[in-house]
Amino acid sequence: MSQNFDPCEYIAIITPGSVVAAGVILLWPEARALVEVDGLSVGDLGMFLICAFVAGHLVQGLGNLVEWIAWAPFGGLPSRWLRRSNGLVAPAQREAFLAKLAGLSGVEAPADLGGRQFDGLVRQVYARLASVGRTSRVDLFNRTYGLMRGLTAAFLLLGAWFLIVRWPDVRYALVAGVAGILASLRAWRFARYYTRELVAEFLIHEERSQ
Repeated sequence: MSQNFDPCEYIAIITPGSVVAAGVILLWPEARALVEVDGLSVGDLGMFLICAFVAGHLVQGLGNLVEWIAWAPFGGLPSRWLRRSNGLVAPAQREAFLAKLAGLSGVEAPADLGGRQFDGLVRQVYARLASVGRTSRVDLFNRTYGLMRGLTAAFLLLGAWFLIVRWPDVRYALVAGVAGILASLRAWRFARYYTRELVAEFLIHEERSQ
């Protein structure tokens, strides 16, 4: 276990779980007794957080599936886009990144690798930056992406649940659906920020280490 407590890691799990828990309370009146404001004890709050934490892990599992479905039409996560020319980073940055990546990994043509193999090289880049303490902003974008991915899955799950339970009243499902779309747009944004920051930090580090 890491000796450094990182609350962001737990927030990215508990927040989506809390969204699902709130949906349960909304549609299941008996569950409201667990979160009554009057007489709420530390133990009750702790139990709610534990339930939210467990639910959050399950929702993030669904988020992994949502992630795969959402990014598959684009060839995978933005880090894989670096194998081909795109508008994610400047062409000169991409060429410099691939050249330095080849020197780091010993792979002559990283851009010719498959997606999973290229992912391994990207993780090697992150590990190199982590070893010199240059991943703070990269981690920030990655954590926010993970949070937004979890919220997307949570709202989509609630939307489907509301649609089934409240039919033909679709108001709740529409609200959840809109929230899911907004969360997915934020996830899309921060996934690209993560890749851009990773490329920039790697190039700066490699230039300074020469």
